[in-house]
Amino acid sequence: MLENFYIKKNDLFTIENSKSKEEAEKIMNNNNFDVLPIIENNSIKSVYVKEDNQMIKIEKISYENIIDESESLIQVIFKLKDEKKYLFVTKESKIIGLIVPALLNGKIMLAWLYNQIIELELKLSMFLKNNFSENDLLNYCKDEKNDCSTIYKYYLKDVQNNFDVSIYEYLTFGNLYNIIKNKKIYTKLNLNELEFNNYKDIVYLRNSVMHTTGGLINHKRTIEKLNQSVLKIKKLNFILENL
Repeated sequence: MLENFYIKKNDLFTIENSKSKEEAEKIMNNNNFDVLPIIENNSIKSVYVKEDNQMIKIEKISYENIIDESESLIQVIFKLKDEKKYLFVTKESKIIGLIVPALLNGKIMLAWLYNQIIELELKLSMFLKNNFSENDLLNYCKDEKNDCSTIYKYYLKDVQNNFDVSIYEYLTFGNLYNIIKNKKIYTKLNLNELEFNNYKDIVYLRNSVMHTTGGLINHKRTIEKLNQSVLKIKKLNFILENL
């Protein structure tokens, strides 16, 4: 459900269709808008859109630029990946709100991605537990050249404080990815090395979500790249669920 993700219709900055293109352009420039919905007979049927050359044009709202409120955020990412500047949200075929790409950098998207990644980490941790003994894992993480050596120190400190913990619980996706790769445990996922390497960009997405600086979508990560990473999360989840 997209209920809390979009800008509600009543909160939208709009312009009456009786107003001139020059007035629309002034509003868009003053407010740094890329889109400006046009009100006609109390409904939205078209929109001013700022093109890459900064000129504005009127577009009729098409089926390709709408998304039903009942859809998920993964569908929002998928629809925006082709450089769309907007999606109108509908309910029973009536426009009730607007989504623009900037919303992908908001807290709701971060929270949703966080949950997707945590779910994957839990499943991958359980997979590792079933295929790599705790003694082997402890010996691996003791080695300073391995990236999990840092979390091994946190684990030891908690053990010394009499906490009943397992080192598997401390592993991030990056730790899990590297252990599975280095120990060639990906074969237990029915993947070869090249296929497993394809999931490495989830590590970068995870780090961006957990330590957000500059937003998810920036000059380094396009919406298309975000879409690819989310699809890989879904695919790896599916593989783990169906072993």
